[in-house]
Amino acid sequence: MSGETAVLLPCYSFTMTGPTETAAGVKPSVLITSPNLDSSRNVSGISTLVRDIVASDIADFHHFTAGRKDGERSGPVWVFRQIFLPLRFIAKLVFSRIDLVHINTSFQCSAILRDSTLVRLARVAGVPSIVHIHGGPLLYEGIPGGFLRRTAAGMLGRCSIVLVLSSIDENKVLELCPEARVSVLPNAVRTNFRVDRGPETFPRSVIFCGRIQKAKGLETLIDTVEILRKQGTELRFECYGTGPDEAEFVERMRTVLGGSFRHHGVADTREIWKAYSGADIFFLPSNGEGLPLSLLESMAAGCVPVVTDVGANSVVIEHGRNGFIFPPGSAEEFASALSSLLTAGVDLSGLRSEAVRTLESRFSFDSFLEHLSGIYEDLRK
Repeated sequence: MSGETAVLLPCYSFTMTGPTETAAGVKPSVLITSPNLDSSRNVSGISTLVRDIVASDIADFHHFTAGRKDGERSGPVWVFRQIFLPLRFIAKLVFSRIDLVHINTSFQCSAILRDSTLVRLARVAGVPSIVHIHGGPLLYEGIPGGFLRRTAAGMLGRCSIVLVLSSIDENKVLELCPEARVSVLPNAVRTNFRVDRGPETFPRSVIFCGRIQKAKGLETLIDTVEILRKQGTELRFECYGTGPDEAEFVERMRTVLGGSFRHHGVADTREIWKAYSGADIFFLPSNGEGLPLSLLESMAAGCVPVVTDVGANSVVIEHGRNGFIFPPGSAEEFASALSSLLTAGVDLSGLRSEAVRTLESRFSFDSFLEHLSGIYEDLRK
């Protein structure tokens, strides 16, 4: 979304009836934002995380949809929705007696413009707000233009607390807004859908799961597979997801791998966990990430991750111990690592065990909820 119309709307004046009482034992009423939560309509790590948060019992959640659906175009209906998004947000604040606002965002131009308006409105209403940043290219590459930088800095300074995925992100936020109150809260995944692995089969399989767009390193992925094919390396490639570059990517992968490539489209949570449990290697050569939930899910299921050194991936992956991590665009290095992992005589059990151990010890969803619940309680005092 452009979001410019929303930003230029005036700060509306309105009177709230006041948030719910903060008596001991009463859950806070939290208005939480994200793209659509329907996994069959939206391939989004933010949506997956928010769906799990909302399913918990740490608060009385009210979901507010903010963000483009997969495949949605910027037509008249979309523009109309963006113009009235601040009014819908105000109505939620007024009529749902909200204690806290939890805004999940990514540092992209459209999201900054939109969510800075929501933070401003929450402040006018006297409701504490959390800005939860899930990576984004402008966080790592810098924000072009003085207006957008000032808008982002204003959002970070006005909110009550900024949640980030890693100390790397914390430093980026403080560079932009030194007065921001920042807390590191790495992503985490629920593992209740995890299933046991069956007997190992050959050729081994590689899985990609996510939005199918160029930013996910599709060119590097295709180049890597072409190198493996030329070397005579056997593999099965399972692809889950959808996106703007789906048709071209699927056609090119089928040209390279033929029947060894299968595209499954969008899958629900149970299907994804089953797919991870049947795969050997998780491959995500993205040009940019925050801390992808697909990486954490695949590790919890015992896949060996092979990813790029972007965002907070280096916080998770210890090269050679629980996975492999390379600079973006490193097709030759990716191919070398994958070729070794795909070799039938190579034992993957140690790497698998370390991947699972990393997830369980450092990215527990129970610990995530405990941290988030503490922030909620602190802000509504």
